[in-house]
Amino acid sequence: MPTPRYMGISDFIEGLAGHLADASLRPSYREPLSLRRDVARQVHGFVESQLGPLGVPFYVWQHSRSSPSDLEPVAAFGRDFWPDIAVEVAEIPTIALAVKLIGPGDAGHHSLGSLLGRTLVYTRLYPAVLAFAWDKGPSDDHKHWWDPELRAELNDRYRIKLVIRRQ
Repeated sequence: MPTPRYMGISDFIEGLAGHLADASLRPSYREPLSLRRDVARQVHGFVESQLGPLGVPFYVWQHSRSSPSDLEPVAAFGRDFWPDIAVEVAEIPTIALAVKLIGPGDAGHHSLGSLLGRTLVYTRLYPAVLAFAWDKGPSDDHKHWWDPELRAELNDRYRIKLVIRRQ
């Protein structure tokens, strides 16, 4: 493993997105909670590999509707929004992650739209946001023409990194 080096938030989120795009995850998920747990483990492993050797304190939070945590919600439109996973570095909210399992029978456009909408709200508090989708639904290959431009705009304008894994 290469020696960790100091990196800015842009490099860090780029590295995390690449790690999640290639991470060993189960071949299939039936329920969102198990996907969120596995993604949280991968996030923790990546963050630890980068910040642990430098002695930088961090904490990876997992939000659960059934057990509230000390994770600070993002207030917007009269509601509280909690990321599925959040990373604090030196007690500062740094990265928010939204994780979505899209089933074969789901309306994929609604699921992806909801995921991206949630991540947009998180940008109010977090300097970097990552949207992670595990997509088991059908995908039309000819409808990916503008994907690179949309991904670049999400990243450049809103600091949102999008990772879509297909089963």
